[in-house]
Amino acid sequence: MKVLTINRVRVGSLAKVVGVVQAVFGFVYGLGLTLAVTSNSINEGTGFVKTLGVSVFVLGMSVLFLPVVGYVLGWIQGALAAVVLNFIFAESKGLELEVDL
Repeated sequence: MKVLTINRVRVGSLAKVVGVVQAVFGFVYGLGLTLAVTSNSINEGTGFVKTLGVSVFVLGMSVLFLPVVGYVLGWIQGALAAVVLNFIFAESKGLELEVDL
């Protein structure tokens, strides 16, 4: 066992990772939202072609818009988390991890 100490987290690095994770969740959510809207419009049976057009529009917007929003919000969350972690690590003399090499 070897002990590693983390004294600082790079703000940009953590922000980027959290942003990408949130963008993936946003894409999955947007895809699910699109499937729900499409299945609902098929179930209602009112103007299938018209509602399918609306569903395709929702597909485009949710699959493109939600990952972008997710990335931006995730980047902000990651940056704030890194700043808080750096403050905590400075006050507590780092985070010690035991690893096998």
